[in-house]
Amino acid sequence: MPGAAGTSGDIKAGHGTLSIGYRNVYANQYFLNPHVFTQLNNEERPTRLWNTVDLTGTYQLTKRVNLQATVPLQWNQATFLVPFTDGPLAESFRQRLSTAGVGDIVLMERTWLFDPDNVKRGNVLLGLGLKLPTGNYRGGNTWTGGAAGVWNNKPAPLTILIGDGGVDVLAEILAYRIVKWPVRKTNVFAVGSYLISPRGTTGIPSQNLLLGPPISTSPFTQNSLVNTVPDVYSLRAGMIVPSPFKENKYLRPLSGLIAYRWDGSPQRDFIGNSNGFRQPGFFMAVELGLFYQYKRHLLQASSPISFLRYASFNSGGEKPGSPAPRTTAFSPASLNLRYTYFF
Repeated sequence: MPGAAGTSGDIKAGHGTLSIGYRNVYANQYFLNPHVFTQLNNEERPTRLWNTVDLTGTYQLTKRVNLQATVPLQWNQATFLVPFTDGPLAESFRQRLSTAGVGDIVLMERTWLFDPDNVKRGNVLLGLGLKLPTGNYRGGNTWTGGAAGVWNNKPAPLTILIGDGGVDVLAEILAYRIVKWPVRKTNVFAVGSYLISPRGTTGIPSQNLLLGPPISTSPFTQNSLVNTVPDVYSLRAGMIVPSPFKENKYLRPLSGLIAYRWDGSPQRDFIGNSNGFRQPGFFMAVELGLFYQYKRHLLQASSPISFLRYASFNSGGEKPGSPAPRTTAFSPASLNLRYTYFF
């Protein structure tokens, strides 16, 4: 989180950071609007697992400008009962799909709006970058044909693909201010980002087509038989509170995080058409975390705990009356870990 922890503004030109992060998300419930989609959950009994390890390097080009590159490594899984199975043998037809590999690489340039040497108690950071289509957005998998020994090779569902297939523009803004409450040198911050995806559809069959009739033959879903490249947004605001135990050398480097998060994907893109299959929606969460810094080393751990999960319906390619309402599997919480070295 550049600036929010009061560290990036202190990095001198010619120096930077190297970090490795890990994110784990598990979900086993579909949502439709703000409610659990009980009927479909009972039919499919879904599970979703997303794992991401990212390698990130930041270089301070000048005292106001830094460059950053992020390379994600992902492995994701999805399981569900195929729609035409039921009864005591249903679990034997549980579909198990997975994707793994290098995801979409992100290159960023960020600039402090004010000179860090002259503004010590707060600043604004503006960022602009590119997300490159280095991840596999085709995601071939083996699907059960609904009977013993019957298998088909098809693309994986959109939710577990490790790339979106688009050259996207990432815009970011961050502002922070050092205050005296509840503890001196508390950092109050807000950071927002928006991923602009100009590309329309990828030509990769969506789950509306993969699941077959009656969904794929419905006139309400004909525009959602291939995947789209969706926009994505994120908003985070809160505070990082330094340790009040200044006399204890072991507790002095500890800081606590409390923040509000709002992450999601809109129903329609900011630029370009919004055709194709997408799973729009958002979640809101309270994020709690800890920071521990010792000399050039920084350890971070945080967990967003959701209090609202909303899966939007009727957008992009589908029309009202669709037999396949858009649903999204949301996690009640996730785990984020990161180690950073300052050089």
